[in-house]
Amino acid sequence: MRNGRRRAACAFAVPMAAVTAALTLVGCGGSDDGPTRERRERPTTSPDARRGPWGDGGKAAEAGRTVGAPGSPCTLPVAFSAARGWKAESVPKGTHRQGTVEVACEIDAKPAGNIGYLRVWTGDGDSPRAALEAFAEDRHPERRRHRTTEAGDGGTALAEVSYLSRTVLDGEELDRKPVLAFAADTGDGRLVIVELGGTDAEEHRAMLPAYLLAKKTLKVRG
Repeated sequence: MRNGRRRAACAFAVPMAAVTAALTLVGCGGSDDGPTRERRERPTTSPDARRGPWGDGGKAAEAGRTVGAPGSPCTLPVAFSAARGWKAESVPKGTHRQGTVEVACEIDAKPAGNIGYLRVWTGDGDSPRAALEAFAEDRHPERRRHRTTEAGDGGTALAEVSYLSRTVLDGEELDRKPVLAFAADTGDGRLVIVELGGTDAEEHRAMLPAYLLAKKTLKVRG
Protein backbone atom coordinates (compact mmCIF):
# COMPACT_ATOMS: atom_id res chain seq x y z
CA MET A 1 0.00 0.00 0.00
CA ARG A 2 2.85 2.34 0.81
CA ASN A 3 4.34 1.74 -2.65
CA GLY A 4 0.94 2.35 -4.28
CA ARG A 5 0.71 5.77 -2.57
CA ARG A 6 4.23 6.63 -3.70
CA ARG A 7 3.48 5.72 -7.33
CA ALA A 8 0.29 7.78 -7.25
CA ALA A 9 2.16 10.78 -5.88
CA CYS A 10 4.79 10.46 -8.57
CA ALA A 11 2.18 10.27 -11.32
CA PHE A 12 0.77 13.68 -10.32
CA ALA A 13 4.24 15.22 -9.86
CA VAL A 14 5.26 15.10 -13.52
CA PRO A 15 3.41 18.18 -14.90
CA MET A 16 4.26 20.44 -11.96
CA ALA A 17 6.72 23.33 -11.91
CA ALA A 18 10.49 22.87 -12.28
CA VAL A 19 11.24 22.93 -8.57
CA THR A 20 8.62 20.26 -7.92
CA ALA A 21 10.02 18.18 -10.78
CA ALA A 22 13.43 18.32 -9.15
CA LEU A 23 11.94 17.01 -5.92
CA THR A 24 10.18 14.30 -7.89
CA LEU A 25 13.50 13.02 -9.20
CA VAL A 26 14.75 12.65 -5.65
CA GLY A 27 11.65 11.21 -4.00
CA CYS A 28 9.96 9.17 -6.75
CA GLY A 29 12.76 7.38 -8.54
CA GLY A 30 12.42 4.03 -6.81
CA SER A 31 10.42 1.88 -4.45
CA ASP A 32 10.93 -0.16 -1.32
CA ASP A 33 11.07 -3.29 -3.51
CA GLY A 34 14.60 -2.78 -4.84
CA PRO A 35 16.77 -0.70 -7.20
CA THR A 36 15.27 1.77 -9.63
CA ARG A 37 14.67 0.81 -13.27
CA GLU A 38 17.25 3.38 -14.34
CA ARG A 39 19.92 1.61 -12.31
CA ARG A 40 18.92 -1.83 -13.59
CA GLU A 41 19.21 -0.63 -17.18
CA ARG A 42 22.70 0.80 -16.88
CA PRO A 43 24.45 -0.60 -19.98
CA THR A 44 27.15 -3.18 -19.54
CA THR A 45 29.03 -5.46 -21.87
CA SER A 46 28.62 -8.26 -19.33
CA PRO A 47 25.14 -9.83 -19.55
CA ASP A 48 26.19 -12.08 -16.67
CA ALA A 49 29.34 -11.29 -14.70
CA ARG A 50 30.06 -14.99 -14.33
CA ARG A 51 30.00 -15.58 -18.08
CA GLY A 52 31.60 -12.41 -19.40
CA PRO A 53 30.35 -10.33 -22.32
CA TRP A 54 29.72 -13.36 -24.56
CA GLY A 55 27.26 -15.23 -22.37
CA ASP A 56 29.46 -18.33 -22.49
CA GLY A 57 27.88 -21.28 -20.72
CA GLY A 58 24.44 -19.68 -20.74
CA LYS A 59 21.37 -21.67 -21.71
CA ALA A 60 20.13 -21.28 -25.28
CA ALA A 61 16.47 -20.47 -25.89
CA GLU A 62 13.95 -23.10 -26.89
CA ALA A 63 14.01 -23.48 -30.67
CA GLY A 64 11.15 -22.28 -32.80
CA ARG A 65 11.10 -21.88 -36.57
CA THR A 66 14.20 -22.28 -38.75
CA VAL A 67 15.26 -19.05 -40.46
CA GLY A 68 17.24 -18.82 -43.70
CA ALA A 69 16.26 -22.03 -45.48
CA PRO A 70 13.98 -22.03 -48.56
CA GLY A 71 10.39 -21.65 -47.47
CA SER A 72 11.26 -19.68 -44.36
CA PRO A 73 10.34 -15.96 -44.04
CA CYS A 74 13.95 -15.05 -44.97
CA THR A 75 16.06 -16.89 -47.52
CA LEU A 76 19.71 -16.49 -46.50
CA PRO A 77 23.16 -18.02 -47.17
CA VAL A 78 22.89 -19.53 -43.67
CA ALA A 79 20.17 -21.22 -41.65
CA PHE A 80 19.61 -21.29 -37.89
CA SER A 81 16.84 -21.74 -35.32
CA ALA A 82 14.99 -18.68 -34.09
CA ALA A 83 13.81 -18.65 -30.49
CA ARG A 84 10.29 -19.91 -29.92
CA GLY A 85 7.75 -17.14 -30.35
CA TRP A 86 10.07 -14.79 -32.25
CA LYS A 87 8.82 -13.64 -35.65
CA ALA A 88 11.11 -13.42 -38.70
CA GLU A 89 10.49 -11.02 -41.54
CA SER A 90 12.47 -10.37 -44.71
CA VAL A 91 13.80 -6.83 -45.17
CA PRO A 92 13.82 -5.36 -48.71
CA LYS A 93 17.25 -5.00 -50.27
CA GLY A 94 18.76 -1.54 -49.86
CA THR A 95 16.73 -0.69 -46.73
CA HIS A 96 19.67 -0.08 -44.39
CA ARG A 97 23.43 -0.46 -44.60
CA GLN A 98 25.95 -0.59 -41.74
CA GLY A 99 29.65 -0.94 -42.38
CA THR A 100 30.06 -3.21 -45.41
CA VAL A 101 26.78 -5.12 -45.00
CA GLU A 102 23.07 -4.48 -45.39
CA VAL A 103 20.20 -5.87 -43.38
CA ALA A 104 18.37 -8.80 -44.97
CA CYS A 105 16.22 -10.23 -42.19
CA GLU A 106 14.83 -9.09 -38.86
CA ILE A 107 13.62 -11.52 -36.18
CA ASP A 108 11.38 -9.63 -33.76
CA ALA A 109 11.24 -10.55 -30.07
CA LYS A 110 8.02 -8.67 -29.29
CA PRO A 111 5.70 -11.67 -29.82
CA ALA A 112 7.74 -13.46 -27.14
CA GLY A 113 7.50 -10.54 -24.71
CA ASN A 114 10.77 -8.65 -25.23
CA ILE A 115 11.66 -5.43 -27.04
CA GLY A 116 14.47 -6.10 -29.49
CA TYR A 117 15.52 -8.29 -32.36
CA LEU A 118 18.08 -10.45 -34.07
CA ARG A 119 19.12 -8.92 -37.36
CA VAL A 120 20.86 -10.76 -40.17
CA TRP A 121 23.13 -8.70 -42.40
CA THR A 122 24.74 -9.84 -45.66
CA GLY A 123 27.54 -8.44 -47.79
CA ASP A 124 30.72 -9.04 -49.72
CA GLY A 125 34.11 -9.73 -48.16
CA ASP A 126 36.40 -12.58 -47.25
CA SER A 127 37.21 -11.48 -43.68
CA PRO A 128 34.49 -11.82 -41.01
CA ARG A 129 36.69 -9.95 -38.52
CA ALA A 130 37.14 -6.97 -40.87
CA ALA A 131 33.39 -6.92 -41.54
CA LEU A 132 32.66 -6.82 -37.81
CA GLU A 133 35.17 -4.02 -37.27
CA ALA A 134 33.49 -1.87 -39.92
CA PHE A 135 30.05 -2.84 -38.62
CA ALA A 136 30.80 -1.77 -35.04
CA GLU A 137 32.63 1.40 -36.08
CA ASP A 138 29.40 2.85 -37.47
CA ARG A 139 27.94 2.83 -33.93
CA HIS A 140 30.60 4.87 -32.09
CA PRO A 141 31.65 1.78 -30.10
CA GLU A 142 33.12 1.62 -26.62
CA ARG A 143 34.65 -1.35 -24.75
CA ARG A 144 34.94 -3.26 -28.00
CA ARG A 145 36.25 -6.82 -27.78
CA HIS A 146 36.83 -9.33 -30.59
CA ARG A 147 37.38 -13.05 -30.53
CA THR A 148 37.32 -16.13 -32.78
CA THR A 149 34.85 -18.89 -31.97
CA GLU A 150 32.73 -21.44 -33.81
CA ALA A 151 29.12 -22.39 -34.39
CA GLY A 152 27.57 -25.23 -32.45
CA ASP A 153 28.18 -27.71 -35.24
CA GLY A 154 31.91 -27.27 -34.67
CA GLY A 155 32.52 -26.86 -38.37
CA THR A 156 31.76 -23.20 -39.00
CA ALA A 157 34.35 -20.66 -37.87
CA LEU A 158 32.96 -17.40 -36.52
CA ALA A 159 34.33 -13.99 -35.66
CA GLU A 160 32.51 -12.32 -32.77
CA VAL A 161 32.37 -8.81 -31.35
CA SER A 162 31.01 -7.32 -28.11
CA TYR A 163 30.71 -3.57 -27.62
CA LEU A 164 28.67 -0.67 -26.33
CA SER A 165 26.76 1.00 -29.15
CA ARG A 166 26.44 4.77 -28.76
CA THR A 167 23.85 6.95 -30.49
CA VAL A 168 25.40 10.37 -31.11
CA LEU A 169 23.60 13.36 -32.63
CA ASP A 170 25.37 16.66 -33.26
CA GLY A 171 28.16 15.56 -30.95
CA GLU A 172 25.79 14.72 -28.09
CA GLU A 173 25.41 11.15 -26.85
CA LEU A 174 21.74 10.16 -26.67
CA ASP A 175 22.09 6.60 -25.42
CA ARG A 176 24.35 3.57 -25.17
CA LYS A 177 23.55 -0.12 -25.04
CA PRO A 178 25.36 -3.47 -25.33
CA VAL A 179 25.57 -5.29 -28.65
CA LEU A 180 26.74 -8.77 -29.58
CA ALA A 181 27.30 -9.93 -33.15
CA PHE A 182 28.99 -12.79 -34.94
CA ALA A 183 30.07 -13.13 -38.56
CA ALA A 184 30.58 -16.15 -40.80
CA ASP A 185 32.19 -16.56 -44.21
CA THR A 186 29.58 -18.17 -46.47
CA GLY A 187 31.89 -18.75 -49.43
CA ASP A 188 32.26 -17.09 -52.83
CA GLY A 189 33.34 -13.82 -51.23
CA ARG A 190 30.12 -13.46 -49.22
CA LEU A 191 29.55 -13.22 -45.48
CA VAL A 192 26.76 -12.94 -42.95
CA ILE A 193 26.53 -11.03 -39.65
CA VAL A 194 23.96 -11.95 -36.98
CA GLU A 195 23.42 -9.14 -34.47
CA LEU A 196 21.58 -9.06 -31.15
CA GLY A 197 20.04 -5.65 -30.50
CA GLY A 198 17.68 -4.41 -27.80
CA THR A 199 16.38 -1.17 -26.36
CA ASP A 200 18.63 -1.34 -23.28
CA ALA A 201 20.93 -3.55 -21.23
CA GLU A 202 18.05 -5.26 -19.42
CA GLU A 203 16.43 -6.36 -22.69
CA HIS A 204 19.85 -7.41 -23.99
CA ARG A 205 20.30 -9.79 -21.07
CA ALA A 206 16.79 -11.18 -21.44
CA MET A 207 17.28 -11.91 -25.15
CA LEU A 208 20.77 -13.38 -24.91
CA PRO A 209 19.43 -16.99 -25.00
CA ALA A 210 18.02 -16.32 -28.49
CA TYR A 211 21.45 -15.16 -29.65
CA LEU A 212 23.11 -18.23 -28.16
CA LEU A 213 20.57 -20.43 -29.95
CA ALA A 214 21.31 -18.80 -33.30
CA LYS A 215 25.05 -19.26 -32.80
CA LYS A 216 24.60 -22.85 -31.65
CA THR A 217 22.44 -23.89 -34.61
CA LEU A 218 24.00 -21.84 -37.43
CA LYS A 219 24.89 -23.74 -40.59
CA VAL A 220 26.19 -22.37 -43.89
CA ARG A 221 23.80 -23.46 -46.64
CA GLY A 222 26.37 -23.27 -49.41
